Parts: sequence; structure tokens; C-alpha cells
Amino acid sequence: MSDWRADAPYSFTVADCVASNAAAFGDRVAIEVLDPRHAGTDPVDVWSYRRLWQRVEAMAEALAPIAPGPHGPMVAVLLGNSVDALVSYLAAQVAGAAAVPVNNRLAAPEVEFVLRDSGATVLL
Repeated sequence: MSDWRADAPYSFTVADCVASNAAAFGDRVAIEVLDPRHAGTDPVDVWSYRRLWQRVEAMAEALAPIAPGPHGPMVAVLLGNSVDALVSYLAAQVAGAAAVPVNNRLAAPEVEFVLRDSGATVLL
């Protein structure tokens, strides 16, 4: 698999930023998951940079051997607004793939079209 970032004039990605923050600020809060039904309440889950990065690395490792596709590595993400979606986008970057966002409100035929048109080889 070729490194698509090799020709980029500046290749510091969002995933690189998260990795850097995990190294520098491991236990600091990266994400607070709030319950949208109860505005103003305490978070239902809190993710440190270290926890986030460990999850990203684990998913990237799992994606690496299965992500390559005919148009370059493509990973479709059908997860809505969630920590899992963020982890998936970052893991795709780390694995050298492009994330293809798929709206979770699309009808099945529309999702099928996006998957076919993008050439995604993985659906999360």
C-alpha cells in the first residue's frame, strides 16, 4: 500500500494531532459525551486523549489489512454522531484509508449507491 501522504506538502493530519495530544496530555479530557435528553447534566461518559488514541490505534490495526480497494483504500462510516464515528474516521486515517461518510438517515438503496459509487471495501 502506498503512503498517500508522501506527496503532500504538509502531512500533519487530525489523527496526528490526536496522537500528539495523547502523548502530551494523556489523562486530560478529550471528549465528554452528553445525554441530549437532559441538557445541563453531567456527562454520561468521559474520554481521555489516551483512551481515545488507544481505541483509534486498535481499530486502525484491524482496518489495515482489509481497507484497500480499487480506487484506493476507502472505509464507509455509517454510525451517526457518536464517539465510535469519530474513532472510525481517525482510524481510517491512521490505516491510510479515506473515510466515506454515509448518512444514517438514507434509505437502503441510497446507502447501497454510496457504497458502490465510493468503492468502499469496509462498512463500519
